[in-house]
Amino acid sequence: MTEDELFDGLRAYLVRTDAEQAIINPSHDPLEDIVADHQSAPRLKGAHAVINLVGERVLLETLCISYEAMTVGAAPRVIEATARAKEWRFTVDVFASRGLDFAGPMINALQSAHASVDLHPAMVRHVSEPRRVPRMVESQWEGRVQFDVDLAGIVVDRLLIDVIESGTVQFHDAAAERLFATLHFQKG
Repeated sequence: MTEDELFDGLRAYLVRTDAEQAIINPSHDPLEDIVADHQSAPRLKGAHAVINLVGERVLLETLCISYEAMTVGAAPRVIEATARAKEWRFTVDVFASRGLDFAGPMINALQSAHASVDLHPAMVRHVSEPRRVPRMVESQWEGRVQFDVDLAGIVVDRLLIDVIESGTVQFHDAAAERLFATLHFQKG
């Protein structure tokens, strides 16, 4: 999974959750938009949310290494594929005077069982409690609520490697200083 795939999946889920609130509660005014942080676009007016990928970490839960053959040019090569479980932390900031009214349904939806189905192949590992963190913008206090979402998934990294064509391995008994065995190998 790439950063863009993770962001697009999380954004689509949160946009849909916010839009569904207007169906459930007709007095709910949906957010103007949910965007990625650190954009080169004008700041949104009105209630909106911003998603920021804070970081990732490797989980020591899954590690699978496999090999496959590939022809590069005319030469046979080997690819080492390593599958690892990773976790990504996103921070969601809701900029609105009633930020908890927007953040609450999003948090509830992320904690539901269907979130991991809708966010597949990522799954929700943790959602933090919302934090009220008002912010001064252009000499005006602006309401802001922030919460974290941890998503996890399996990432496969591929690497072209070289293999040893042939060689000899000798096994020695260091105490007796004598050779026990010699093993010769040749790529078939």
